[in-house]
Amino acid sequence: MAGMRTCAAKKLNAYFGVALRTQSAVNDRKGDLHHCQLLTALFVDADYKRDGEAETRRKIAALLVPPSLTVTTGGGLHLYWLLSRPLLLKTKDGLSQALQLLKSVAAHADVVDQSVSEPARILRIPGTLNYKYPTPQPVVWEDPE
Repeated sequence: MAGMRTCAAKKLNAYFGVALRTQSAVNDRKGDLHHCQLLTALFVDADYKRDGEAETRRKIAALLVPPSLTVTTGGGLHLYWLLSRPLLLKTKDGLSQALQLLKSVAAHADVVDQSVSEPARILRIPGTLNYKYPTPQPVVWEDPE
């Protein structure tokens, strides 16, 4: 919690890596794909700037499988589909499957540029503020409907 207060005091944006990182990621201080180990959720980063909030939410509501979790970021939504078994990113098959599934989810949701749908992506932390805007926007979990 102290780290989040420090970020807020300095007006720093806070993020987390969706994929679990390897121990070498800590040692090397890197979070790229090479340092990713497991993916426990599929995700979409949907900015409102592409289609606007109403259209983005309409497309999400029309999905056959609704997201497990939704986070409002102030300028869009982060959507997560929790996996019953993690995808092992250190194997060729696991990485290939993860990349394919992330692109597929992004394509079906049709709310995001598919190039941002990759395992090493970092997303905003709920409970923090998004300082990308003149008035900082809260990053919060949305209640499922």
